[in-house]
Amino acid sequence: MVLVAAVTSACAGPETASDQPAAQPGAGMGVRVLVRDMNLRPEGVDCAGAGPYLYLHRSAPFEVRDGGGAALARGELPSGTSVRALPEDLGVDRIPTFCQFTFSVTVPDRTGYQLVVDDAAPIDLAVNRDDPASPILVGVIP
Repeated sequence: MVLVAAVTSACAGPETASDQPAAQPGAGMGVRVLVRDMNLRPEGVDCAGAGPYLYLHRSAPFEVRDGGGAALARGELPSGTSVRALPEDLGVDRIPTFCQFTFSVTVPDRTGYQLVVDDAAPIDLAVNRDDPASPILVGVIP
């Protein structure tokens, strides 16, 4: 399962102005992609998706689209960072982890968004506006 969350925050990212489709007013958004691959690795190291998520890796091309499929932003994924999958201290260096990717995009306000990585199936992103100052886009791949 892959969890995708985007929050408005200052995040270093792979995107440049030349990666953008036609100029449109937009807002910078930080994007976090959590790959729930449960791979054994040390916490806090560079990673890529494991198992069925091998397409999620550093330099994989991505595109953020609106709900109708129109391209809004393009770039390449940075390296992911392994994050603890279980709260328990297992007392070993290699633990079950997820791989989390963090990057930034600039997108106009839309009613829906999709994330496409390396031409894989689009991930629908739902807008969560519980905190109006920091709306979050969230999507899950089963």
